[in-house]
Amino acid sequence: MNERLQRLRSGRRVWPATIIVGALALIGASCSSSASKSSGSAVSTTSPAAATSPTSETSATSVPAPSTTDATGGKTNVTTNTAAGATTTAVTAIDATTTPPTAAATTVPVTPTTPPTSASPATTVVKLPGSVRVVSMSFPSMTAGWVLADRSDGTRVLLKTTDAGATWAPSATPAATGALQVLFADTTNGWVVGDGGLQATHDGGGTWAAATVAGMSSAAAVAAAGGKVHVAYVGQSGIKIASSPVDHDAFVAAAVTVAFGAGPRLDVSMSAGGSYGEMMYNDRTFIGGAEIRNGAWAKWNIACPIDVPSATAGLSPQGKALAIACSPSGFGDNAAVVGANLTSGTLAWTTIEPAGGANAGQASVDFATATDAGARIVAFTKGDGSGVIATSTDGGATWPTRTSLPSGATPIAITHLPDGSLLMSTNPSGGMSSADGLTWAAVATSP
Repeated sequence: MNERLQRLRSGRRVWPATIIVGALALIGASCSSSASKSSGSAVSTTSPAAATSPTSETSATSVPAPSTTDATGGKTNVTTNTAAGATTTAVTAIDATTTPPTAAATTVPVTPTTPPTSASPATTVVKLPGSVRVVSMSFPSMTAGWVLADRSDGTRVLLKTTDAGATWAPSATPAATGALQVLFADTTNGWVVGDGGLQATHDGGGTWAAATVAGMSSAAAVAAAGGKVHVAYVGQSGIKIASSPVDHDAFVAAAVTVAFGAGPRLDVSMSAGGSYGEMMYNDRTFIGGAEIRNGAWAKWNIACPIDVPSATAGLSPQGKALAIACSPSGFGDNAAVVGANLTSGTLAWTTIEPAGGANAGQASVDFATATDAGARIVAFTKGDGSGVIATSTDGGATWPTRTSLPSGATPIAITHLPDGSLLMSTNPSGGMSSADGLTWAAVATSP
């Protein structure tokens, strides 16, 4: 396996949620999938007091922030500056017809959002394959789904279902060895990325073929929305991005390049929603990001407020919300899991999980995502190895809803389903689902 494709965590966040340069939440609109709320037993949910903000801030950094729509239908430009000891955001009015300048936070409301109402119980119960560890999944319909999974012998396999997970069958092609992610934009067009580059199908998985991207040595992540697919790949001097229509392979590379980090633990994630997209690149520590700004990929100058961080982000399916979370990378001192909050028009980092003591393990974010209804979701693994899902319904100002995963389970990947629900896979097997991001239940598994 290409050394640069060894991930910090085994699973990819699927992503999409809200923040302008930081409002915490994973997931990932990058995979369009489908699974409804399972009939599994409910999981413990608690509401601790709101966390406090960490005192550390990054050195002076100008952070472009997306425009947001106000109550009158007009828009505001939000310019964020992070300086040692303080973070401020200037908000100025712009014409309502202006194109949002930054994908990263276009949909972050300046005022707190109304808590989303619980969705109706799903009529289709989607099951995950049992006895395997699902590291990536995509459900283009409520019955058709694809997963990349690790067997107990360590081999990776691509599995597909046509009956909502009641049965799963291996797909002979493309080869799953070295694969990192599977994604379908719809039931016809899909992709698998990894050491073998980019494999594409345009007949629902009947046939697969290598998609040509000039200068690509290996592919790291893929996201699709708005009729376009975007792939992040290892280029000559860094991480590059190329885009194509979803129904055929015509990839054109963007001008943006995020230079390589120290390595060799490359971890790239992408999400897309509506006309927006984001990419985050970690390599031992957070290296940099990119966003779709004014219709084109450009560098996204994000700085986490902790030293040697790892960062992740995720857009909601329609691009109405974006979440970003930062945590210790494991290569620096212990620190809190944090997210950015812009509800008052000022960027303020909020602690989701406080740093442990000197002898405690470090917490790490597994993914961040959001729903178009306004729930921001961050899943992380605590220093003691237990998994937690934190949810905010006020734009990231507070994270009062906590769901503890079953004993021994930790989050891996998240995907949005066509019915608006969320499906999460867990380590060592199985998963959880939620209709609204607030209440989670165990997912049934099938042979």
